[in-house]
Amino acid sequence: MRRERSPADGRLSYVTLTAAGHALVERSVDELLRHEEALLSGLAAAQREDLTALLRVLLGSLSGLENTQGDKTNSLSEQRP
Repeated sequence: MRRERSPADGRLSYVTLTAAGHALVERSVDELLRHEEALLSGLAAAQREDLTALLRVLLGSLSGLENTQGDKTNSLSEQRP
């Protein structure tokens, strides 16, 4: 990270990522995606879709956003035999 004081207002500091910081973020995201794929590898495609739908419902309830998928995501267990 690099910090620079605002020339207009000395109370402010601007924070930017250095090239090394950007590289670290890229490596971290790549590693995160590998771990995510390994974690989800035991699920079938339909199970991944169900998980995605349920996580959207959870996210919507946590962030106060309305569920854009309608009521379809609220009754996944009822759809299974």
